[in-house]
This record gives sequence, structure tokens and C-alpha cells, in this order.
Amino acid sequence: MQNYQEWFSIKELMEKQLSLPKSDKGIVKKAAREGWKKRQRQGVKGKTFEYHYASFPITVQQQLGVYQPKHQNDIPHSQVNEPPSCYTTDVSSVEQTQIAEQIQIPFYACFSAFNSSAKADKHITLMRDELTVRGITTDKLFFVSATGDSMMPTIQHGDLILINCDVNSAKEEGIYVIRSGKQIWIKRIQGLPNGIRLMSDNKTLYPPIDLSFEQYHTLEIIGKVVFIGHHLI
Repeated sequence: MQNYQEWFSIKELMEKQLSLPKSDKGIVKKAAREGWKKRQRQGVKGKTFEYHYASFPITVQQQLGVYQPKHQNDIPHSQVNEPPSCYTTDVSSVEQTQIAEQIQIPFYACFSAFNSSAKADKHITLMRDELTVRGITTDKLFFVSATGDSMMPTIQHGDLILINCDVNSAKEEGIYVIRSGKQIWIKRIQGLPNGIRLMSDNKTLYPPIDLSFEQYHTLEIIGKVVFIGHHLI
């Protein structure tokens, strides 16, 4: 009988570079969303949990080497010692599964779409798992083509950026899309003792802007930038 490690802490999961969110907060959110079995860690001060491997997605269990299929049919074909000729593939079933896992993200050519009820210029297809594994909700996402040079070199003119509108407050530092009146900016937001700082990565041309909490609350956080696609040519 093999001896499996049954319980894993967040730190242990992050150290193993698994198909999970890259931050501890992301893993905690995923665990809560999927109802992972957890318990208080023994011998550790504070409210610290560890999670049972059986609650993890099958891909993660396989990466950890603890996946135990309940039925023979659950074993991946690559792990069954039978001739390839014994297998059949239902193409229509595979195609339906792939379609179910795909989501259509609206794309807007410019930020003017935020000031009107403009329809998306087109849609870009992404795989749902690629987003959910990072703790990103999939129903409030959109792509937009970046304009200007204020965030260079991080974001260049014409780059494709993915924005998560489910994040409508700057609870952590990051790059956000902000509306101030009729103006829409892409800025880094950094917390200050008495307010926030809006920063451009192109600091030579665009100095930081410090705002009090009162001024900050007059802004609208449209969403957080979660992906940047550069053009290489």
C-alpha cells in the first residue's frame, strides 16, 4: 500500500507549482468556491487551514501523484496497459466538451465603448479553465485595445488587455481601469497612509497623482487588468 500525504497547506501547494492560482489568496478563494475539505493545522498558531487532496481538481491530484480513480473507467487511457486499438473516440462528444469549456469574451476597439451602449466589435474565445484556475470570474470580462503611452513599457499602444469588471475597488495594488468624469485612465494604484497614488509606468512623461480618500471615492473603478497581450511585429 502506498503512503499518500493527505493534507496540504497553502504554502505546500504553492511550492509545488501546480495548476492552481499563483497567489495564496487565489487558492483560498478557489477552495471556498469549490468547497474543499479543510481542517485547522495542528501545532500552528492562528487560524491556518490545510486541505484534503481528495477535494482538489483531478489534474492537481495527478500532479501530486495521489489520484486514485474510483472506477476503471476513470483511469486516463495513457495509464491503462491495453493496445491502442481497443479504444474508440466519440468525436462529437469531444467537440461538445470543448465547446462547453470555451467562453466568448467581448472585444472593444477603444475605450469609448464605456461611455455608450456600444456593441462589442467582436468576441475572443478563451478556455474557461485557464481563467478559473487563476480565480478569475468569467462573466464580467472584456478585451480592449490599449491606446496611448502612459503605461509604457508595460502596456504599449495597441496591446490587447483583458479587464475583469468583477473587481470594482482597489483592495490591492495593481493596474486598474479608472473613470474620472468623461476621462478613462489605465493606472497603477498604490495605497498611501491618507489616500492612494495613481501611477503611470511611463514616469518620465506622466508623474504620479496623489489623491485623498475623499478624492479617491469620486473615481469609478471599472475593472482590473488581468492580462496584457503584446504585439511582436
